[in-house]
Amino acid sequence: MPSRLRFAAPVAAAAMAVAALAACGSSPARSSSRFCSELDQQLPGLSALSPTATQEELDALVARYDELNQITPLAVEADWQQLTDLVHTAATVVPNDPTSRQKMADEAYATERAYRRIFEWVGANCGLTLPEPGGIETTTVAPPPDSTPAP
Repeated sequence: MPSRLRFAAPVAAAAMAVAALAACGSSPARSSSRFCSELDQQLPGLSALSPTATQEELDALVARYDELNQITPLAVEADWQQLTDLVHTAATVVPNDPTSRQKMADEAYATERAYRRIFEWVGANCGLTLPEPGGIETTTVAPPPDSTPAP
């Protein structure tokens, strides 16, 4: 048997085994339909944190994001992870600590684009409307007035 064939057979068998294992290991738990359905049910409880939220309410919010994070479709998995990390940070902010507040602000800015992608994906794939994204990238600055003298 030529050496190329001896090498190709085990490689092909290994590739088929990897494909079979991947198929077995792929979880329908990360389907778009499951995520959309769960998000629709959880949406009212995913609102922004209230300044007067109790630790129990914060823990419940974090748990909801963590649960959704487990079933987020691959298309937005990294973005949802960023959002989940932001909620974890928000739940630990110490209101009187400027460093803690700055950490939250920095992470919120860093998560803005991820949230925009989630917002668009959820609208297109789930037919749900998340709260409008806001932040630095939606801030508009009016152009300076035209200072050219009129003729």
